[in-house]
Amino acid sequence: MALTNLPESNTSRVASALGYLGALPFLFCAVVLAESTILGGGAQAASLFGFYVPYVFVSYSAVILSFVCGALWGSVNGQEVTRTAGKILLFSNIVCLSAWFSLLLTHVSHFMTLFAVGLLAIGFTAILFVERIVVNSDGGYWQLRKNLTMVVVSLHLFVLFIISMESL
Repeated sequence: MALTNLPESNTSRVASALGYLGALPFLFCAVVLAESTILGGGAQAASLFGFYVPYVFVSYSAVILSFVCGALWGSVNGQEVTRTAGKILLFSNIVCLSAWFSLLLTHVSHFMTLFAVGLLAIGFTAILFVERIVVNSDGGYWQLRKNLTMVVVSLHLFVLFIISMESL
């Protein structure tokens, strides 16, 4: 059965479950970074399946932010083509490209990884504000988006703090 054919309450439950499950990789990376820092290895030693954890965090974040930008596109897609809709599409493209750019930044330096994490957090926050202004959604969806964005941005700030501790 297609997701669009599910009753609204089932669709909301599926969206909530997928949304919160999607936040788990952010949490897992943050915990691994914190554990590595507490145990003395620092963020530079944090590894997950052989990958440097800040890179895992940034790459996952860039993918999810791009997904959220695509969802914003979808919400504007059925609307009448207006100047506002065009601005929203342009804005979502800029945020999506900044997510891609953040991936490149992680290969430049430790400092640029900090910048990438901050840029991604700003992207999630900006998309939430734009969605609130332009998307007509029920209260349940808005609450889900607000909660997920608060969790994700908080984890970005936590990771930013952990990584920055090595820069001091």
